This record gives sequence, C-alpha cells and structure tokens, in this order.
Amino acid sequence: MTSMAHLRIAGLTKSFADAVALHPTDLDVEQGEFITLLGPSGCGKSTFLRMLMGIAAPSGGAIWLAGARIDAMPPEKRNIAMVFQSYALFPHLSVLGNLAFGLKMKKVPKAEQERRIAHAVRICNLGPYVARMPRQLSGGQQQRVALARAIVMEPDLLLFDEPLSNLDAKLRETLREELLTLHRRVGGTSIYVTHDQDEAMSMSDRIVVMNEGRVVETGTPFDLYRAPRSRFTARFLGRTTLVDALAGKGMARLPWGQMMPIDSAASGPVALSIRPEDLDPALDPDGAGVVTGFQFLGSAVFYHVLAGDIRLTASAPAREAPIPAGSRVALISRAPLHVLDDSAGAAS
Repeated sequence: MTSMAHLRIAGLTKSFADAVALHPTDLDVEQGEFITLLGPSGCGKSTFLRMLMGIAAPSGGAIWLAGARIDAMPPEKRNIAMVFQSYALFPHLSVLGNLAFGLKMKKVPKAEQERRIAHAVRICNLGPYVARMPRQLSGGQQQRVALARAIVMEPDLLLFDEPLSNLDAKLRETLREELLTLHRRVGGTSIYVTHDQDEAMSMSDRIVVMNEGRVVETGTPFDLYRAPRSRFTARFLGRTTLVDALAGKGMARLPWGQMMPIDSAASGPVALSIRPEDLDPALDPDGAGVVTGFQFLGSAVFYHVLAGDIRLTASAPAREAPIPAGSRVALISRAPLHVLDDSAGAAS
C-alpha cells in the first residue's frame, strides 16, 4: 500500500431507501492537493463529504487515508477536520477557548496545545482577537477562527463545506485568497465543496464535477473550461453555446453556414462548445450575425448575437465603444472550436 495516494476512494456509494445519493465513485487525491467538488445543489457533494468525515455511513465502497482504511472508523479516529458553512463556533468560549477545545478533548499535552495554537493564530492573523468572543467578531474573522480551529488539529485531511457562502461577494473574494495562502502554508490536503464555479476555478488544483450523484468528469480548471468532455461540464463552467455541426478535415460547418476550425479530427455530426472568447464580432454589413444586445463589464463587452436561428455570445476587449444593438457583424474565430467527447446526438 506504500504507493497509494494520500486519499483513495474506491467504489464509494450512498443510498437512502430507494434513492441513490451517490453512485459508486472512485477518486485519488495526492498529498498537498486542493480538490473542489463542484455541482448543483443535491448532486451528492455534501453526502460525499459527510462520508469522508464519518458522520454518514457509506452503503458500499472503501476510503483509505494516509495508508489506513478509515471508512469503518468513528469520526474522532480519522484525523480529519471540517470547516462548516455556519462556522459552528462555541458562543460561550473566546477565540482562544475555541481553538483549544478540540485539543483538550484529544488530551493533547499543554505545551503542544500552546505550540499549535500559536502557529494557527499566526498564520490566520488572529493575534488581536484571541480574547474576543465570537459575537465580537465580523463574519470574516469568525471564518478565520473556524479555519484556525481546524488547523490546530493538524489533520491528515481538511474538509470545507461551502465555508464562504454566507459572506458578501467582496469578502468571499478576499477569503478565497486567504484560504489558498493558508493551504500552501500548512501544506495539507484539502477537499472543498461548493456550487460556485468562480470559487472552484480560482482555487482548485483539480475540480471534480458532479451531477445527480455521479462524478461527471475530473480535471484542472483550465482543462475543464477549455476542453470539457461533457455537455454538463461545458454548461456548468462559465458561459457557452452548444451547437450541432458537421465536421471534416479539421473544420466544421456551423448552423448558419460558416466554416470554422475545430480542435478534433472528427468527421460527421459533432457537438461544439463555443465560448464567448472563441468568437470576435466585427462590424460587417454582410456578416452572418446581428447584435441583439450587449453587457459592458469594464474590461470586456459580451455581445448577444443571433446567427441564423442560433443565439450565442461573443466577447471583445472594451477598448472601444460597444457595437450597437441591431448592427450586423461577422463572427471571426479566434481559436479552434471545441468538440465535445459526447458528441453523438443533439447539442441541446
């Protein structure tokens, strides 16, 4: 077992009566990786996390962590810590008391408690707040305490259950950066659950895309965005338009009649994922598209374009005034369009 990944999940499944919450799932996670489980509500990601933590029993399969099988162990024996959405701080204990609580329960020696707490306080920037009660802290400060409380346990695996979803947008962005910094400082292995694609894309070493209790596909943020295998991943990560086309010799004929390069040697009917940045709209009285509207987002403009009966989105840097709605445009390919692996059938 010495060559085993730091976390190995084999055939893990969970059923409730006649409903399957998680179909048999395999996953290997290496030491130090930051993995995100991404998918819509009800897709099975929180069930997955609860089984890792030991607060839900799997219906089948096995979990190994740091070389030991843990799926039959009680939670307190697994050396796993979780950061919850609700922070779950003890309101009657100070920050220091919250950090020390788990260590006392595990009967960690006093000197070791002090070392671990000092380390967590330092890396989480909590020095000025150790004597405060949770009610005296902002949401961001409370979340840092929840992180520090997990870190002091020095877990083999750190789990995050949508920890930023209760915070405002600006604070979420700031804490994303802090979380990643902490992850790198601690050097631990982390699994993060979210339905927020921006969090997943900006934080992860790898993303596990889930839907309806199944892993749809796994990969780096770049690979899943630029070259998804499935329609679901293409739709779920960022903006895209899925269209049917006819391919051959590295080109495809789009529904509005235009030929464009593709990233596949496929021949015959294919399904394409067209990202806004794949197409450059240019004013052209004979162009194939008509601008029906646009969104100005500061650094870029997203144009809604009708090409034949296909509605798609094209983007351009906001260096000039936006093209007015009603203008006819040519759609210029910036890069080969991506052919989905599950191309058979309609792209809808």
